[in-house]
Amino acid sequence: GGGIQRRRRGSRAAPRRASRTRSDLCGAEDLGLLLLAVRVQKTQSAQMVDKKAEGQARKAAKKMAEESRQAAAEQAAADAEWEVGAKKGNKKAEAEAEKKAAKAERKAAAEAELEEEMRQLTAPKGGKDKSKKAASKKTRAEIAAEAMARLEAGEKAEAKKKKEIKDTGGNEYIGVLEENKNMIGDIEASGIDEAIGAMELANAKSGVPEKTRINLRALHAAYEARELPRLKEEMPGLKLSQYKERIFNAWQKSPENPMNALPQK
Repeated sequence: GGGIQRRRRGSRAAPRRASRTRSDLCGAEDLGLLLLAVRVQKTQSAQMVDKKAEGQARKAAKKMAEESRQAAAEQAAADAEWEVGAKKGNKKAEAEAEKKAAKAERKAAAEAELEEEMRQLTAPKGGKDKSKKAASKKTRAEIAAEAMARLEAGEKAEAKKKKEIKDTGGNEYIGVLEENKNMIGDIEASGIDEAIGAMELANAKSGVPEKTRINLRALHAAYEARELPRLKEEMPGLKLSQYKERIFNAWQKSPENPMNALPQK
């Protein structure tokens, strides 16, 4: 009887252990599913974060590339503009240097011509007393001073003409159409050389002693050499004869022309 009771007790106890085992298994499965769900959620969150970061990285890279292209284009434009400006500056500097050199050369030539003219005028000639020589030297000194004054006046007149042309915004050669009728009178000249000859004839008729007369041809040649480059720059495309005609017309009014210093008739 005792053995039967032990077996019965054992048979009743076994189902309780089996029930606990199934419950434990169900709990473990639920925990596993929960852990799996957590892992999946973490993976999905990480993937979403990675995608967002990847999108932001792509946008940043695209923006940097666009900024780099824009900076390169701006730098290329600035380099091109600087190169053009440098070329213009070099050309302008070269033109200014050439103009200054030509002006200095023309001035030196005119001064040399004037010095030679004065030397010839002051050359001693016998048969005159001391009082006449002193008076003659004084007259020659006055002539030299007047010639230098005319040279300076011509430079001032040239600067004034440039200013007038700049202020009016045009390129007209000021003062080239008027004639010096008071000096030439009724003498007609068909060409520049003939006109200068006519002026020399008028100079001869003016009563000025021959030894104190200025070489008009030399002075006009110096004036023409100085004015021709400037006139070509201001009025390009004309013939050489047209340039010379305009220069001669301006010479007739220029204070550098000794004929303009003579008393008007």
